[in-house]
Amino acid sequence: MRFVQRITGDLLGQEVMRKRCIFILMFCSALLWGQIPTGYYVNAEGKTGESLKTALHEIIHEHTRLSYDGVWSALKYTDEDPNNSNNVILLYTGWSYPKSNNGGGTTEWNREHTWAKSQGNFGTSAGAGTDIHHLRPTDVTVNSKRGSLMFDNGGSEYTDGSRYGGGDGATGCKVSSSNWEPRDEVKGDVARMLFYMATCYESEDGVDLELAEYSSTSGLHGKLSTLLEWDEQDPVSDWEVRRNNRAYEKQGNRNPFIDHPEYVCLIWGDGDCDTIVNPPDTTTKTLTGLDLTFDSDLDGCTMIQVSGSEEWVYSSDYTCAYINTHEQGANESWLVTPAVNMDTIDNEVFTFDVTSYNENKTIASCGSGQFELYYSTQFDGSTINATDWNRITSVDDVVLGDRWDFVTANVDVTGIQGDNVYYAFVHSCGSDDGTTWELDNIKLSGNIIDGLPSVKTTPLNIYPNPAKDAFHLSSSVDKLIIMSISGQVLNVYNDVKVQDEIDVSTFNSGIYLIKTLMNGDGQVQKLIIQ
Repeated sequence: MRFVQRITGDLLGQEVMRKRCIFILMFCSALLWGQIPTGYYVNAEGKTGESLKTALHEIIHEHTRLSYDGVWSALKYTDEDPNNSNNVILLYTGWSYPKSNNGGGTTEWNREHTWAKSQGNFGTSAGAGTDIHHLRPTDVTVNSKRGSLMFDNGGSEYTDGSRYGGGDGATGCKVSSSNWEPRDEVKGDVARMLFYMATCYESEDGVDLELAEYSSTSGLHGKLSTLLEWDEQDPVSDWEVRRNNRAYEKQGNRNPFIDHPEYVCLIWGDGDCDTIVNPPDTTTKTLTGLDLTFDSDLDGCTMIQVSGSEEWVYSSDYTCAYINTHEQGANESWLVTPAVNMDTIDNEVFTFDVTSYNENKTIASCGSGQFELYYSTQFDGSTINATDWNRITSVDDVVLGDRWDFVTANVDVTGIQGDNVYYAFVHSCGSDDGTTWELDNIKLSGNIIDGLPSVKTTPLNIYPNPAKDAFHLSSSVDKLIIMSISGQVLNVYNDVKVQDEIDVSTFNSGIYLIKTLMNGDGQVQKLIIQ
């Protein structure tokens, strides 16, 4: 079972969490427990983190698999308008449409996969593709506009010009080229549906779903940090409780994150969402150091052109990284991955998909060694200094694709150490006879060997938090590491003083982990960047 790194620190502030805990206790007492079957969650009691997620998976995994046609009638019951039994309430807009007005027309409603079916490739197959805990009625054109975009804040207000019955078409949603932001009233609903999917569906279902900071056809859906914020901002409503009970009638399982809102921080947080009380379980957890899929761009990689004019680019036609130097003259281009902490993982596995092509189906006459893999612990983020890089292997020696047939290469990187390691794919040729290369699915994973350290009783202060352009520390540290919530190293600072300002103006808004080390003692805290 894959497990995304736990988020640590105060999720949205200690006072917010105290108030929310009080709300949760009152809410559970007033609304929830009367509908949950006795003993339903008994095997989850006392567990946290991955152990809780596994226990919940075992509880909800076995359920009635509806047919895709059967979803129509199920949604007419689960999403029935409380004020008009002939209608259903649409997820993203809140509009009430007649139950009979379903289909594919522009003024009709259809079946929206909240967890985009392409992010896992489960389509409309029984199971993930027909699970009514995440399938919801939506206006056809609104559904189409959302498409398979990941969930995140931002974008332009979306107005639907073909609303059934007329009206101004204001949806309350926002959309950009990369993300969809639903109206405020259902942001928590969306988050809890995705928490459910990431818990219910594992590899035995033929699809392994997990939440991440981005989306991928491999089964990842984003954006986790935003979904956690939405879960806080929009608590469980009476409507969700009613719908959860009705879905249980039809499907025979429940959404645990509606019944027990505290499970969210017990799994993706640290139990009280303030500080890390216990380090992660290092015997079973795995860390994905790199997972680059080039779905829409170069996925965080840095392209550096040393000579010539042909550079690594994102190919929208083939959704991969691409370079073509055939008949282009001498050329050298570097594609550098984001940094990864090699000191925290063991049993490393480094793989990537690669193919090449020229008319003779062979490496071009400029010879082998034109495509090589390097690593560096000294890279400054922008300048290639040859003495800072070490050659691992020639990709030519690993595999040569045949007219666009991708082959997976597996490279031994077990001897590489360092807490800030970059990998680089280097294409170089001294003549006009270069080859076209395509690169995809770069992955580095392994077992965590030391986990994250426990936080001290009096944690070091980060201020301001949330931060906008920069932050400071309350005391000096030997090293400060900014990481994504999945543990990927984003930046490293050595010998940080109290007066030093840490610039984060180039970071996207979201939740990050700040790891600090002083005299061998470590802390990890959460930073929100606005």
